[in-house]
Amino acid sequence: MPDRSIGGRSWILGESGKPHSVNSPLRGTYEIAVNGAISTIGAGTIVLIPRNTVHRFRNVGDKTACMLDWSLPGGQDHYFEAMARLGPDDTFTGEKMRRINEGHQTVFLVARPDELP
Repeated sequence: MPDRSIGGRSWILGESGKPHSVNSPLRGTYEIAVNGAISTIGAGTIVLIPRNTVHRFRNVGDKTACMLDWSLPGGQDHYFEAMARLGPDDTFTGEKMRRINEGHQTVFLVARPDELP
């Protein structure tokens, strides 16, 4: 995946196209995979991911990480609000999450064994 440094900031881009997802770690260390290419990123990195690009993030640091994420065009906030309504208790089930994903045209792919920590 192309990696460019502009003004001391690192930009990691997926394939060509207008960005759909823009992610920037505020603290901590993440491993990111975009279309199978894997990089380790931290604060100051900006990741631009085009629509319909398979991607994932995983905290690989020894502390809690925090990331700023926004999607273009807007609207994905409704997806995250629906997840938040499930709450941290036992109301968060795989079936409920599947219905939320379906309603927001979101698909999670199962990791290959060689991608697991």
